[in-house]
Amino acid sequence: MVAALPVDADPSAAPDAPEAKAVARRTTFIVSDLDRSIRFYEALGFANDRRVEVTDPGSLKVFGLPPDARLTFARMNNDNTLSTGRIDGGTIGLAQVHSPRLPALRDVAGNAPLRGMPILVMTTDDVAAIHARLRELGAEIIEPPMSMPGGLRTMVVRDPDGTRMEITELPRRPPPP
Repeated sequence: MVAALPVDADPSAAPDAPEAKAVARRTTFIVSDLDRSIRFYEALGFANDRRVEVTDPGSLKVFGLPPDARLTFARMNNDNTLSTGRIDGGTIGLAQVHSPRLPALRDVAGNAPLRGMPILVMTTDDVAAIHARLRELGAEIIEPPMSMPGGLRTMVVRDPDGTRMEITELPRRPPPP
């Protein structure tokens, strides 16, 4: 692991080894009616390629929900190609919280309204290094790095304007022989 540079450090003095970075993978939106939202994004050219019931307390925590909540998640993809050429950013997530309290449902970590709140999902190769750098900056860490099912490590943070972000380290694969 490469140590993070202090905030006032000269970036040109960085070591040759790349630092851990996070890359945008998906933005997830909390929606009031999942099927209606799926139809809307399908009209824009997205395809629903995954739909799951989220029951794992750690995963619910990422969404700012208590462990007894129910949530249905759908992943929507498109091919990222327009007539003018290929562009990036073709995956979104849609999540519906099933609760009679939905109009008043609030994020348990920050008391912000959940419906319509985006969650930016990013992937990194070193969640501990990202956590250390963000903590050093004084960022609002909602959940420090935690282990999830399947070998994932994830943390939840807010950006300076309050956008909720999940930063996930995928399980390491052994190098090929």
